[in-house]
Amino acid sequence: MTLDYRKEYNRDPDANALFHFELDGIRFLHMGDTDNHLLEDHLKELEGNVDVLLAHADAHATIAPDELDKVITRLKTKAVIPMHYDGAKGVLKIEPVETFLGHCKPENVTRVKGSTLDLTGATLPKSDTPHIYVLEQSKLR
Repeated sequence: MTLDYRKEYNRDPDANALFHFELDGIRFLHMGDTDNHLLEDHLKELEGNVDVLLAHADAHATIAPDELDKVITRLKTKAVIPMHYDGAKGVLKIEPVETFLGHCKPENVTRVKGSTLDLTGATLPKSDTPHIYVLEQSKLR
């Protein structure tokens, strides 16, 4: 499925901002609206400095799944929270989260019963492989 997001959603897919912030000692990276690969300079600066990645999982107007896999590996993140995917409450014509999860080992995925997740430095995964937390969508159709 190919959509013209400039026309369909009145967006400029080249406009983007990454949001890197820290809360209670946990370093987060929100991928903004990345629809292409991340620049090498950005990856170099962020490598090893992201505990939780809020990652696009729709495979259309955002980063390609193979490129996202490389980013997750390169950043050495401990946890990934997929966002921007179709679901029961979704409103966009995009991929379901299962497309993203097809790149993940099932034992590294937790489906959270709800739209919130409590993480602390003590509860962050310690494995070299990031853990995926899939939240329930809270947006209503």
